[in-house]
Amino acid sequence: MLYPNGTVWVNYRVRVKGPCIMDLSNFPMDVQTCNLIYESFNYNNQEVRMRWINSNPVYAVSEILLPDFILINITATRRMEKYPAGMWDELHVNLTFERRCIWYFMQAYVPTYLTIFISWVSFSLGPRAIPARTMLGVNALLAMIFQFGNIMRNLPRVSYIKAIDIWMLVSMTFIFSSLIELAIIGSKVKDMENSQRPKKPHCKN
Repeated sequence: MLYPNGTVWVNYRVRVKGPCIMDLSNFPMDVQTCNLIYESFNYNNQEVRMRWINSNPVYAVSEILLPDFILINITATRRMEKYPAGMWDELHVNLTFERRCIWYFMQAYVPTYLTIFISWVSFSLGPRAIPARTMLGVNALLAMIFQFGNIMRNLPRVSYIKAIDIWMLVSMTFIFSSLIELAIIGSKVKDMENSQRPKKPHCKN
């Protein structure tokens, strides 16, 4: 639409599928910001000027329901980018998402906590119940390793440590420490039994 003062009104409806670079260091309690940029392809700001129509130009028509994220904020800004061919106006839309972490708590944090608690039950069995304590500790460690592998299989591969990695490694350290304690106690009990065993008398000819 062309107005008498030279203003051109152009209306487009587009469906965009854009990439979003995520930082998963705090996964699964992370907050992600995705950036969408609008700019003219052929014309710099000497020919086309772009600006938002008002102070709140971007909004969601209806509540957006995503399985893994909650849309918590939408911000719109205007910037000017310098290219070799001149200056271009850019309209930025920042979409801030917060991850729904209840699934990860139920599938990762609660089971690992219970596994650690089960491994600590062996402390109440007494120092002489070595077979039962060994079975509890080894089974708890194997269950933790299986849970860790199952969780990591469903996550994106990144080269840095995530919060859930630290949780799982610390959890396995607790269970492994209980096995170390079991080995130390078993050695002490064996030494105590050997010291209390009556010595055979030596026969002199």
